[in-house]
Amino acid sequence: MNSGVGLVATLLNEEETLPEFLESVLSQGRPPQEILLVDGGSTDRSREIIQQYINNGAPIRLLVMEGANRSQGRNAGVRESSRPIIAMCDVGCRLAKDWLGKIVAPLERGEAEVAGGYYLPEAKGTVKRAIAAAILPTAEEVNPDTFLPSSRSAAFLKEAWEKVGGYPEWSSLNEDTLFDLALKKAGARFCFVPEAVVFWKQQGSLGGLFRQFYRYAQGDGAAKLFFGHYQKAFLLAGWLLFLALFALVSVGNAPELSRLPALLLVLTALGYLMRYALRARRRGWDWAAALLSPAAMAAVDVAHFLGFLSGVLKGRKGANSRD
Repeated sequence: MNSGVGLVATLLNEEETLPEFLESVLSQGRPPQEILLVDGGSTDRSREIIQQYINNGAPIRLLVMEGANRSQGRNAGVRESSRPIIAMCDVGCRLAKDWLGKIVAPLERGEAEVAGGYYLPEAKGTVKRAIAAAILPTAEEVNPDTFLPSSRSAAFLKEAWEKVGGYPEWSSLNEDTLFDLALKKAGARFCFVPEAVVFWKQQGSLGGLFRQFYRYAQGDGAAKLFFGHYQKAFLLAGWLLFLALFALVSVGNAPELSRLPALLLVLTALGYLMRYALRARRRGWDWAAALLSPAAMAAVDVAHFLGFLSGVLKGRKGANSRD
């Protein structure tokens, strides 16, 4: 049997981020034995850039799958790899120089079958810092026992991937979550490797953040995965609906109570602002990012509520798209 590590990543129109990504892969202290890049039908210079690296001797295999979603691309890359250990990451990220060696170490020692790394934000500008402050927990906040690794920073044994049938190809919205849950159900041993770091570029606007998390929630809704953050979003929506109905009823029937809903709404907003601003500060962010982070968190909560509802209503037919 071949030994070593195969690195797999999917892409679609990534000409701007490919050079930085590939340089970070090729400069690893522990380089992969093979690199499999799966292109879902790029119309920019992505394939040309990859071919230049291949011509210069990089151990890259380029697979072109026109119209493939991310799950199909990930599975194709793993399937084509001849290595027993697969490292998974995303084009558009930048790998720390020691990322690969650290994330595969527990697998090579036989301590686990799946390893999840950590991801740090690359956030220039107040909005991007606020978004990072809102959505990214510190490594200390991660519970290793319940952590579901993102495939932007993960590694697993190929035999574990085979055992669960790979990533679910009907979904390209939350495929790594479903893959993780299948592995856990199959009894695979997981470990969290916080020192295996990938640098992740943040959304540049609250609108982009909303669309990103709407898609994540839509995928979870289609798969009927009701996590705690969705419970929070639905409870908050229910509370706001209650206040609106309270205000409507009190105006006509109990004028003396008509100011109470407005007061409760103000207190709710202040509590929300303080909770997430102070959390951002505890995470080490500056005051400008911290004070804007509640707005970023609100965009995520609204996206969670609307996206999850959309996913439940559309089902699997709405969860298989290119990304």
